[in-house]
Amino acid sequence: MALPAAAPAAELELGRCAAADGEVEIRRGAEPWDAAAVGEELRSGDSLRSLGRAAARLELAGGVAVRLGQPAQLLVRLSSKEPAARGALSELSVESGAVYASLEQSNEPSDGRGLAVLAGSAASVIRAEKAGTLLRISALEHATEVAVLAGSIEVVSDSDAKMTAEAGQRLDLGSGRVASFSALASGPQPSAPNAEERFFCPGLLLRLAWASVANADAYRLEVSRDASFAAPGDLFAELPSASGVFLARAPGRYSWRVASRVQDHWSSWGPASSFVCEAAQPEDRLVAPANNASARFYGKSPKLTFSWNAVPGARSYKLVVAPGADLNQPGAMVRVTDKTSVVLTGLPAGEYRWGVFVEDGTARPLHLVPRRFVLVQQKVKTQDAVKNWGN
Repeated sequence: MALPAAAPAAELELGRCAAADGEVEIRRGAEPWDAAAVGEELRSGDSLRSLGRAAARLELAGGVAVRLGQPAQLLVRLSSKEPAARGALSELSVESGAVYASLEQSNEPSDGRGLAVLAGSAASVIRAEKAGTLLRISALEHATEVAVLAGSIEVVSDSDAKMTAEAGQRLDLGSGRVASFSALASGPQPSAPNAEERFFCPGLLLRLAWASVANADAYRLEVSRDASFAAPGDLFAELPSASGVFLARAPGRYSWRVASRVQDHWSSWGPASSFVCEAAQPEDRLVAPANNASARFYGKSPKLTFSWNAVPGARSYKLVVAPGADLNQPGAMVRVTDKTSVVLTGLPAGEYRWGVFVEDGTARPLHLVPRRFVLVQQKVKTQDAVKNWGN
């Protein structure tokens, strides 16, 4: 009995367009560009592009998700780099801009997971087995850059040379071989607004600012209501300086992050920050300590009372006290309570920020801005003093 003939590569479904925001187009082979529809199948030889500030998310065979930046263009086709027994392996050629490829949870065997990246006239297989691996693939003038933002990958070139790249590393692919390999620069630190700061939403034009990077010629700003940045966001833009303006069109919590470009190479994403846009004029419900409160002590750290006004309908609250400049610092103390006050002891001397959230799944903040307080340990025994601790 004769086996059915294999389907031509152009007829094989490699995935689908899972999400699109703005002007996203598809071209099948040599056909004209046309608007891409959510749910549309992707076949070998299809090209996609995002125009202006549009964005799209693709789900491909092998457990790979691809997110187009703004703007970007790529070609998707069936790779010839793997045996057919391992299933369809998608091959990407990033023709302009940048795309983000992540390995998602999948029921496929690990040897059937991954993708190939076309650079020049040949492709290098990039294989990853662990869910959560995240890559940024960028079109450079004479090469294709692959940056490992999370996880690790194995790279196999046309000459069968193998190497492993870990998170925080980048490599340039050209003519099917690894051209260079180096560490990723760290991304810029957000500076304004304060983390978890609250704003009145309708028509809000908000200036976002971050630390400038020496010799940077561009910055990439991403703003999204998805804290994981997996879905197309609300803004993805390249900017010439260390600030940008964002228009908040709807209430919600927005996360944002920045990367910098120096000599044609982008850094990793800097640490994410967030702000909250509210439909009603926000109210600061924190009571004590007041902003910029201070306490001096000798010997044992004093008991400190943190208090706030109740929110109607709230069943519990989450107090966060963190050393440093914002609530996202390592070593933050978290207490969940159904009361409107918490007493903490044993905090060492230093500068802190504190805030309170409604513990209902939405993490609504009760503060407009996280408050600052300072604990000072004295070397000479005097009377302990607490200054400006009330609201």
